[in-house]
Formats: sequence, structure tokens, C-alpha cells
Amino acid sequence: MVAAMAREPVPDMRPVSGAPPAREVPPKMLRRPAQAPPPLDPIREDEQVVGLHEAWARLHGVSEGSPPAQWQRVRGKVRRSLPFVGPEHDLLGGLIRAVDALAQRCDELAARLQANEELTEDVADSFGTDLTQLRADVSRVRVELDRSTP
Repeated sequence: MVAAMAREPVPDMRPVSGAPPAREVPPKMLRRPAQAPPPLDPIREDEQVVGLHEAWARLHGVSEGSPPAQWQRVRGKVRRSLPFVGPEHDLLGGLIRAVDALAQRCDELAARLQANEELTEDVADSFGTDLTQLRADVSRVRVELDRSTP
């Protein structure tokens, strides 16, 4: 049966005699290119997030050049005497921790997205190569069938 199909190709595979061979337009695989864009910048390294952490550290005297213990005690007494040291202080601390957690999650999601984009690019390249090879094989088979057809 396969041999008969090879000897007698499907009628639409034979060129129409007298007509110029039709130009085949390769099929479009994707509407958009599948190249992975450059990775997104980490949010945790953004100057605003880093500045927020540095300001919070300075407020609590935990900076790199922190003063001696005596000054820290004076600073602590002044801070406790300020009206800002109540629930608002805790709220600000919670907000800073929430910003940090959101920035970390965004960075994780950006890394996953980058991995998926790179995988999509690899799959599209592989699929395109396979499709090109298949079209070349079909074209070669058509030429062979045209030669063998009386």
C-alpha cells in the first residue's frame, strides 16, 4: 500500500503541466519573535528600596560608622521621648518589611519569567529547525515523485 502511494502521489502534489511551479510560502510559526528579552533588574537593588533600608538603619543607629555605646544610649533616650516612637514606628517598620518581601517576590518572579522566556526561545528554535527539515524532506520527496512519474 505504501509503495502504491509512493508511485501514485496525491493529485494536488503533482505540478500542473504548463503552469509555472507555484512558489511556496513558508508557514509562519509565531506572530511575534520568541527571543528572550534581557533579564529584569532586581527590585531589591533599586536605589529607592536600598535608600529606605539605609534610612531605617540610620534611624536606629545601625549604620556602618555607628557611634560608641554611650551615644547609642543617648540616642535611644531621645528616640523614646519623641512622639513618633509609638504605633506609627511599628507601622513604618512593618511597611518596610512588606516592601522588602514584595521586592524579593518580584525578583523571584522575574527570574522565573526569564527562565520561561529562554525555554520558549529554545522550543521555538527547535520547532523551527524541525519544521524547516520537514519542509525540505517533503520538497525532496516531491522532486523524487515527479522524476518517477511518467
